[in-house]
Amino acid sequence: MSLVFVEDELKSAVMSERLRRIECPTLVLAGEKESVTPAADAEEIIAALPAGLGQFHRFANAGRHLFCDAPESFFETVRRFIMM
Repeated sequence: MSLVFVEDELKSAVMSERLRRIECPTLVLAGEKESVTPAADAEEIIAALPAGLGQFHRFANAGRHLFCDAPESFFETVRRFIMM
């Protein structure tokens, strides 16, 4: 995971170990045009979650502010996840 502003701090934290301890359904969202935290990082998060708990949605033509860049798709994705 490459996070521009906190990369050195994260080297000491083992994120994948913490992600494996999650016990509830988890929605991970990413915009394809996000430059600070790219979609590839979101895919790493999904891969580290326990099997069957992660749901990933990638938004084309969207950056950091998914709710502004793709509002209909964003809110429908969140609504479906909450209602499942």
